[in-house]
Amino acid sequence: MGMTLDPFWAGKGEMKTPLQKPRFPQLFQLAIAAMTLPHSNADPERCFSVLKKIQLDD
Repeated sequence: MGMTLDPFWAGKGEMKTPLQKPRFPQLFQLAIAAMTLPHSNADPERCFSVLKKIQLDD
């Protein structure tokens, strides 16, 4: 995968059932998705600011 995860979630992703299948595959995928969400809204705010300036420059 090539990503560094929080050690807790990395451990959950490595857990296996007695049949050597991933124990929590959906929970692990959810954790990966949640950790990829931006933690701030600075980028969208910056985009809106630029668009506002462009609109006002007419």
